[in-house]
Amino acid sequence: MDLDATASIVEEADALLVDWDGCVMQGGRLIEGADRFLRRFRDKIQIVSNNSTDLPDAFAERLAREGVPIDTARVHLAGHLAVWHVVLHHPGARIFMLATPELRGHARTCGLTLAKGQEDADTVLLLRDVGLTYDKLGRAINLVRAGARLIVANPDLTHPGDDGAVIPETGALLAAIAACAPAAEPLIIGKPSAALFEQALRRAGIEPASAVMIGDNPLTDIAGAEALGLKAVLIDPARGVTLGALADRLERRDAGAPRGARSVSVPERRRCAAAPRPSGRAVPAPGSR
Repeated sequence: MDLDATASIVEEADALLVDWDGCVMQGGRLIEGADRFLRRFRDKIQIVSNNSTDLPDAFAERLAREGVPIDTARVHLAGHLAVWHVVLHHPGARIFMLATPELRGHARTCGLTLAKGQEDADTVLLLRDVGLTYDKLGRAINLVRAGARLIVANPDLTHPGDDGAVIPETGALLAAIAACAPAAEPLIIGKPSAALFEQALRRAGIEPASAVMIGDNPLTDIAGAEALGLKAVLIDPARGVTLGALADRLERRDAGAPRGARSVSVPERRRCAAAPRPSGRAVPAPGSR
């Protein structure tokens, strides 16, 4: 599909579900042109990300600094939703949680009981833990081997960093646990499971057929969206498909340039939140039983 056709699909949608890493941000920096795209479609935007490091208000504050005010309720993050899945479906659980201090604090604020040290736990809640230690990983593995349920924010192995580097993600930690506890049956909360998509669609108040998912991961963003009946646009800078390129094309249409006219591309630069309403639906991790 060419850029003109892609731009038309985007413009005609009633809601745009937009991934974060690799689409809006890369390595902590805004990708060139993403701000113009988000401003143009601000009333249609729902941020839908497998991020399990931050809370939605951090994303909203980051966008506000770029001049793109988006309500926190329009930011849907896998880590945040994973915590609320446990709150709603396992309220009495004792949890061993691999996560950032922000998400651990959020879990406590929402009333969850977190195991300390060598205390027993019946649930392992796996998010992206940037302070992971060998001891913590070993503790998670042995709890799962002993029968603890395993709930995972997302299956992503990496997300894109600067200059072609990759950032290890929650799925890399899941792979280590699965290698040592092959009988585990992890429950995946984030994309490609339905829960994040469904939460964003409820917030937008529309049906899947009226929405477009825009993301850079074919296995999570695109496959998950299409399974629910959403149209999907794959961001691929190598083919010239970025949020900035789509904004350029639509701005040229506004100025009266004919469809198919070529444009010069701009190089890329390198408290407990309100509870979402997860459906409780999730899919097992690839390769699990």
